[in-house]
Amino acid sequence: MPEGESARDRLIMSNLRLMKQRYEIRCSELEQINNKLIIEMDESKKREMRNYIAIAVFVVSYIILCTINGN
Repeated sequence: MPEGESARDRLIMSNLRLMKQRYEIRCSELEQINNKLIIEMDESKKREMRNYIAIAVFVVSYIILCTINGN
């Protein structure tokens, strides 16, 4: 610290550094949470697409069976 700074100024600067560190840690935590949510969302979309594909396969199979049986 430069000469002539008061104890109050040093305390303020120390508190500001701590606040900055906490802010950076919190930002890092939020970024990790965001990345995790993106991954979970991708997995959810994959499950949803698999469900749609299963439904489509069922419908097409049903139509083919009905056509073969003449219904």
